[in-house]
Amino acid sequence: MAEQIELRLDDLMIEELELIEEHAGLDALNAAMSGRLSFKALAVLIWIARRREEPALTLEEVRRTKLSALPQLRIVGGDEPNPTGSAA
Repeated sequence: MAEQIELRLDDLMIEELELIEEHAGLDALNAAMSGRLSFKALAVLIWIARRREEPALTLEEVRRTKLSALPQLRIVGGDEPNPTGSAA
């Protein structure tokens, strides 16, 4: 089973939003919410989510990921309950 990554939009820092805009284009978050992601936007969102656990991870490393090894990215909006049950 593929790795699963959750990206909570309400947990994003301004720095991370700027990185998304810089590397994937201004509409990356709108695309994420619509479920229509380009591979460029997908790579950036996976990078942002994974670098919280792996700070040294680079965007280039994520871009070299084979399609068969892509993690499942679950994007959670700020108005959805936290699935872990803990306070956000």
